[in-house]
Amino acid sequence: MLSALLKPNYTSDQVNVKIKLPKQDHEMMKAYMAWAKFESESDLFQQALQYVFDTDKSFRRHQQELSMPEVYYKS
Repeated sequence: MLSALLKPNYTSDQVNVKIKLPKQDHEMMKAYMAWAKFESESDLFQQALQYVFDTDKSFRRHQQELSMPEVYYKS
């Protein structure tokens, strides 16, 4: 049974972003993608960012201080 912290979630309306990773992180990312059944790096990064946005309470407070809309939060 798959119990990955991140799960594939296919979305539309995307923008292109270019990043660089250490080789060992890229290899670990590929292993995680295979294990959790991600089909694209984009989906993995989107899910990882969503996890950070959903769980980082300090960032939420920062957004509230700036009166930024909470458009990224699932919960």
